[in-house]
Amino acid sequence: MNIRYLFISYVAATLITVVSLGSARATVLYEQSPAGSHNTAAVQSSGGGNTAFDNFALADAATVTSISWIGRFSSPGNRFRVGFYESDDQHIPLAAPLTAPIFELTSIATDTHNPLDFRGYSRHYTLDLGAGVSLEADTNYFVSIQNLDFFYWQWQLDNIGFAYVRRPDGSDVLTSGSLFFTLEGELNSGEPTVALAGPPAAAILALGLIGISTTRRRRNRHPNQ
Repeated sequence: MNIRYLFISYVAATLITVVSLGSARATVLYEQSPAGSHNTAAVQSSGGGNTAFDNFALADAATVTSISWIGRFSSPGNRFRVGFYESDDQHIPLAAPLTAPIFELTSIATDTHNPLDFRGYSRHYTLDLGAGVSLEADTNYFVSIQNLDFFYWQWQLDNIGFAYVRRPDGSDVLTSGSLFFTLEGELNSGEPTVALAGPPAAAILALGLIGISTTRRRRNRHPNQ
């Protein structure tokens, strides 16, 4: 078989595998979504005003690298501040969030209209958290989201469950409803990622194939050697 063809085929297969494995690593870790049109109640959560929190627990230890949520009353390009907090008691869902976040990021979120909302109030937001935050399994955490540029922005929720609202004076109020958000990321399995082995393996094979090709060319030029 032609050496160049073999090399190109292997590199192409390796790249496809790396891309597919890399994209498969990101998974939904936690989801709290509405049913129907998303025309639901909401709580104000904006810079200088209230801060809304909702608790969650992951089934497996993981690193959260992306968050999406549903809200209303914002303008394109608004900055959002997302924070992850431990609670007063990590195993009691209704324990209040601590004051200092274990992770916080301020950035402009991707903002798209919710096609299920015929009134046009509800919008979907997504924010990339970069390296993200590593969280343990079966542990009570809180996530907060604030719009820093629009005082009347509201984070939407249903009337089932509970969430916290922290007032500007620092006091916490337990409110009725579960806020809508989805966490995506990677499981912390502790095992090496298979996809990382692709490029080095391809490089080693490339060096070997180049060596074989060079040797053959030399032999063809000097058949008596």
